Amino acid sequence: ILPHTFWVVFGVTLFIVALLTLLVYMLATQQTSLRARLQRRTRDLSEQLRERSRTEETLQSKHALLESISETSPVGIIAMDSEGTVTFANAYTARVLRVPQEELINRNVDEIRVRLETFEEDEPEAATIPFRGVMESGYPAFDLRYRLRHGDTTKIISVNAAPIPDSDEATPVLPLDEEGGEIAPVDSPAGVVQTIEDITEQVESEEHVKRALREKDVLLREIHHRVKNNLNIITSLLSLQQSRIYDAEAAVAEVRP
Repeated sequence: ILPHTFWVVFGVTLFIVALLTLLVYMLATQQTSLRARLQRRTRDLSEQLRERSRTEETLQSKHALLESISETSPVGIIAMDSEGTVTFANAYTARVLRVPQEELINRNVDEIRVRLETFEEDEPEAATIPFRGVMESGYPAFDLRYRLRHGDTTKIISVNAAPIPDSDEATPVLPLDEEGGEIAPVDSPAGVVQTIEDITEQVESEEHVKRALREKDVLLREIHHRVKNNLNIITSLLSLQQSRIYDAEAAVAEVRP
């Protein structure tokens, strides 16, 4: 009985040892596979992090460039969302409107306290920064001129406004009509962006040129009138001299036998 039991126990022991060996081998193989997958995943994550870092650096660089361009722009730039709330305004805008830059942001365009008047010679009317018309029509507006009054000073500003296409659109730019390349309206704009430029000196220069041209026109008319009068006098003198010559010739003809 003992030898038989011994061989049974020995066989079971060998089976358990073989099973444990197989399990250890399988675990080792799986561990090696998991380690390789983990290394590949780590490399992929590292590459994604490096790519994300490069993208963030590029975006930060572009953002810094755009901010530098907007803050050093020779014209004012102001943007509003679809409700008329100011989302961006550069330093030039604040300087022209004489409103602190931080007070412009997150304020509705109707709440910006500036005295604007339409650029009419006879009866200027109170006005506001153009927004509703561009939002409703979807068309841009160019060179809208206003008088900006602040205390005893008056400036003349030129405003250009354009609708901002919805960011969900494929190409967020002003669309062109297929016929003739005309600007087509923007459907449901996400907001409005405007440029504001102080053109007081330009308008004064234009008025100076117009006055100079009017003065030259008056002077030319006066010269023309005087030249015409002088020519009439000369013509009259020549006619008188000619009549005297005819009279003298007639007198000589009578005296001759």
